[in-house]
Amino acid sequence: MVRAAWAQGDPWKPYSPPCTERENVFEFTEKPTVQKVGPDKYEITFAVKGYCDVTVAVVDAQGRIVRHLASGVLGANAPAPLQRNSLKQTIYWSGKDDLAEYVKEPQSMAVRVQLGITGE
Repeated sequence: MVRAAWAQGDPWKPYSPPCTERENVFEFTEKPTVQKVGPDKYEITFAVKGYCDVTVAVVDAQGRIVRHLASGVLGANAPAPLQRNSLKQTIYWSGKDDLAEYVKEPQSMAVRVQLGITGE
């Protein structure tokens, strides 16, 4: 049955609605920015060209992940804190690590926004 679908040019898909179909467009239309908007509150914004996989993390100077903020496919079923049906995203970081402890020097951290799944 799968071969027949491929032969007819209609590729088999291992999921069905309400799953979101990823777009193979991995480009920013607005590069990620970070700004402090309050005590222990940082705003991360970015925009992309298509509904693709997105992963947002706070990393230390050695590139190690300190806080996982968001990961998922943009679109109608984007998981929180990603905004649904929006290519422009705003995510907030509290200044805490994955263990809910405040980072000693949050100003020394960086935000990494990855588009697409790389398997790294």
